[in-house]
Amino acid sequence: MTKATHSHTPPDPAQTEALKRIASLASQLMGLGTLDVDAIRQAILVGLRDHGVTTWLHPLDNDHLSAWFAGSPISEWLRRSNGPWQRLASGEWIHDLLRNRVGDHPLKWMILWCTLFADQDCTTSHRRFKDPVSSPHWDARGQATIWGATPASLPSDIHEVIANAATLKEAAAILGIAVTTLRRRLNELGTNPRAFRQDACFEQRKQRAVDAISEYISAHPTCSRAEIHRECKAAVSWIRSNAPEVFEQAVESMRGLRSRQMDLASDDHGS
Repeated sequence: MTKATHSHTPPDPAQTEALKRIASLASQLMGLGTLDVDAIRQAILVGLRDHGVTTWLHPLDNDHLSAWFAGSPISEWLRRSNGPWQRLASGEWIHDLLRNRVGDHPLKWMILWCTLFADQDCTTSHRRFKDPVSSPHWDARGQATIWGATPASLPSDIHEVIANAATLKEAAAILGIAVTTLRRRLNELGTNPRAFRQDACFEQRKQRAVDAISEYISAHPTCSRAEIHRECKAAVSWIRSNAPEVFEQAVESMRGLRSRQMDLASDDHGS
């Protein structure tokens, strides 16, 4: 590095730590091969929401992203430096990087990653960057970015709206956004909107059926299975067709209620 590219004043402790983290990550990437940029991008999107930089409904606002980065130690160091990387100080490149509108330059990904996860253990953070899939990020709710039927980075209230709406268009209207925007954001989160609704609606329908049976049993503790089949016909029919293995789960409370009643009867008799 030439004298012209040096910062006029030495970095403060926070800036030094930020530079060390980036340098350490860069040294570990030497000869590593291809990075999983899509997985890195997904982890960053989740991290931005975890840190309150963005929200799910407004995930990538250029002004918010830039303002957040501008307040970081590494941004301050970049502003005071004279090298070609000074242009990164504003953070205005982050929006396009995450939207995949610019080249995936490794330096940008490293700077963004180390800034966002500066509060995490350095070794763990670097390991996640190199292999995000095998070392998933766990968010504040204790869920991984490796999704099952319910995406971890999709807030529960948003999930409920989409799952309970009759159509994706109706869900978008409830959320106050265009259906094309909702579809695009689900795709950005890594899930097919149609498949997501099918999975989410299945879980919702199953739970409603189980709840209907459980509530009937609670109101009629001496009921028989035949009565459950007759009085909860819709719920039982859906369970039989779609999730027969959960019927025993649904009627489990019946055994508990009867067991308690038998204990009470025995106590009364003994007195």
